Amino acid sequence: MDVQTSRRDRATVSVFLPNYNHAHFLDRSIEAVLTQSRTPDEFVVIDDASEDTSIAVIERWLATPEAQRCRMRLEKNRVRAGVVAGMNRAIKEMKGSLVALVSADDRIKPDFLAATTVALDEAPQVAFVSAMVEIRDGADRPGGTRPLIRPSRVTRSFSPNDARKLLRHADNVFLGPATLYRRAPLAALGGFDEALGSFSDGIVQRRLAVRYGFSFIPRILAEWRIHGENYSV
Repeated sequence: MDVQTSRRDRATVSVFLPNYNHAHFLDRSIEAVLTQSRTPDEFVVIDDASEDTSIAVIERWLATPEAQRCRMRLEKNRVRAGVVAGMNRAIKEMKGSLVALVSADDRIKPDFLAATTVALDEAPQVAFVSAMVEIRDGADRPGGTRPLIRPSRVTRSFSPNDARKLLRHADNVFLGPATLYRRAPLAALGGFDEALGSFSDGIVQRRLAVRYGFSFIPRILAEWRIHGENYSV
């Protein structure tokens, strides 16, 4: 499968944010998407039948000019479906050729979309680009960075063969909170395996890397919050 896209498609970015009972983190995570230096073309929040004040927080943001500019919308699940089911739904329904799957308790940096779209534009053969993250706890205190082993000290792309060699020696190099995918190859793999739960994104990234290649940016472009109630730690 050819993962190269037209110039117009490369400029189309969808951001998906699943939420369940993370009202206390939502202001930061939503604001981070709406204030990107590269505005997303579509921003969808799916609330997975939250029982806290999440809906009120989201609807307050929906009324802002920033939300309208980013074509933000809210979809509500009446019954919990789970994070992975939501991600697969996003892959099928979102319009962008590039897709970011961000978490309600994490936060992307202001230039996340700008930096990652440029990296994919410069390497049209790869399936995704991943960057570094800063670890934060529930009180917003820093706790180091990931990945511990950087696959490169400079921004570069890795061929499928390069990825196979890399993964033999350094496995934990892809960070979900700082990843931008091409939607077509992700959909071609069938999306994320719900049976794998919190491991589903890591497995998909490895499959994509060895099939299409990937790019890496050695910069912190997201915050990964570990607070004891994460879906994945």
